[in-house]
Amino acid sequence: MNEYGFYIIIGDFNYFVFWRNLVNAVLIILVILLLYVILRILKNRIIDEKTITYTNLSTIIYKWNNRAIITFSDLSRFVGKLKNNLPHGNGKFINNNYAPANLKFNEGESSLVKIFKTENGYNYNFISKNNIIFNKQLITLLKYIVSINSLALLIAIAKMPYGYYIFLRILTTITFCIFVYIAYIENKIKTASLSGILAIIYNPIVRFPLGKDVWIIINLITIPIILLLYIINRRSQ
Repeated sequence: MNEYGFYIIIGDFNYFVFWRNLVNAVLIILVILLLYVILRILKNRIIDEKTITYTNLSTIIYKWNNRAIITFSDLSRFVGKLKNNLPHGNGKFINNNYAPANLKFNEGESSLVKIFKTENGYNYNFISKNNIIFNKQLITLLKYIVSINSLALLIAIAKMPYGYYIFLRILTTITFCIFVYIAYIENKIKTASLSGILAIIYNPIVRFPLGKDVWIIINLITIPIILLLYIINRRSQ
């Protein structure tokens, strides 16, 4: 035996084993055992999942991680945790006609949809089906408006014709009016107030003579505000 390894001697058989080969072999065995344990755990968790199908063709899958997937007869879905067999806490409602919505449920109740269970299975009703923020097309449109508005505010830092700033004020006012409407529907008073103030500042009717340098600062502050408002509304989907 030396610093590089040791000899295995059995009768006339003589073999030198390097320490590093031995360590590698042990590590391989440990990795194989670890993978085996993980696969057994995953297999047991999958087996523990239970699916129930109801007469109205809705189904519920009880997942191993204390979550559930409810699929309704129109293939809309809820993914999240349950309380008394109803959605409770943070969950996602997915409908083919609308943007996916991350909602907070209280035993089936949320700000946009109500999920309930009958003898025939699970059903849902829209509480605010016409909610503008719940519309997939509007979210897509808002993304383009926010992108164009942010770029326009950035360009406004340079010296541009007066007509450009009139266009910028109209565009920015429209953007913040949309945010005011969305915040009003969702009862977000602070967001509605902030958007309303900025809509007034940029309004194209009454011009505030703040000077070029002040407007540059306001424009630079407005860009992250617009992006933040969009992100907040996008996450509420």
